[in-house]
Amino acid sequence: MSFLGERAILLDTGAGTGLDPIRSASSKDVPLVASVAPYTRATVETSRYAHDAGVPVVAVTDSLVSPLASIARETILVPADSPSFFHTIAPDPVVGEILAALVAGRGGDTSLAAIKRSEAQLTAFGIHWSLPPARRSQ
Repeated sequence: MSFLGERAILLDTGAGTGLDPIRSASSKDVPLVASVAPYTRATVETSRYAHDAGVPVVAVTDSLVSPLASIARETILVPADSPSFFHTIAPDPVVGEILAALVAGRGGDTSLAAIKRSEAQLTAFGIHWSLPPARRSQ
């Protein structure tokens, strides 16, 4: 989302310090949370904390009876079934990309300008790998 010029904060549960920004969240913020069975404790507890503080939660989860769906303002259901013994989490980032594309579309020229600034910064720092220039034979 920050690529589009939107204010976005990634909450991380490492040692609990990555959750500090949720402390100042308000009803104008919207955490996008994702978890499928078996649901991660940190995601559920962080979502409950936000909900109890009056922050509207949007959940990406696998069931309307998941602990996230029960507290979410909006729930986006994704499948988690897989032919292997692992459940799949592949649909979660797809939903995130779709939501980001919708935000970009609504942002119009403002989003396009932000994307250009983001791409210019990535280029300035040489973030993406590219083929070296072809050598000439002499």
